[in-house]
Amino acid sequence: MVTGDVYDFDTTSSDFVFALADGWCKYNYIKERFTILSPTGEERESFDGEYPENVYAAPTLDHPLMSAAEFKSFIQDEDVSWAKIKITTTRNSSSSCPTKLTIGKSTFKPANESGECYEPDGVVLYSPSSDGSVLMRVSTDPTSTSTGMWLSGAWTVKDGETIDFPGNSFDEGTVFYLVNPELIVARDTSGELTAYRPGKK
Repeated sequence: MVTGDVYDFDTTSSDFVFALADGWCKYNYIKERFTILSPTGEERESFDGEYPENVYAAPTLDHPLMSAAEFKSFIQDEDVSWAKIKITTTRNSSSSCPTKLTIGKSTFKPANESGECYEPDGVVLYSPSSDGSVLMRVSTDPTSTSTGMWLSGAWTVKDGETIDFPGNSFDEGTVFYLVNPELIVARDTSGELTAYRPGKK
């Protein structure tokens, strides 16, 4: 129940607080120390560590936040074995898309047709289609009054090929919305709407 109560996280100017699935985490970037907090702000445990530079778990629509246990294993052991999708990045790479996604037995670059990576604004989440054949990337804006999610990429899981949407293109100013895992709606620059069902080419 939402009560409007205010919880004191006892932070300093060098602390950063972010949400977990089952509470909060306070990170002191000077001491490089993480403190797990309960949903109401009580300290549960603290540990030292750094964010892994090359691997992390992709947030998905059904698992947008890590639990405290998952986050601790991620920081201390770089363990994201629990994640549906793993993201790896090659630092200082000359590649136009140094990022790779691993879902199941498939690994591919989340690139557009030109081979470049595109990083959307806002909160980025990933959504597999219900049959697992297509992976979509969506973004939301927490400060917006809109309840929709913007689609910023879609790939076939088997081979990582970019999904085409006949009659519309990301590069032509069309805005794509993910209504649900089985329905995508595109709005072109003239305002015309087109509905698509995610699927293989």
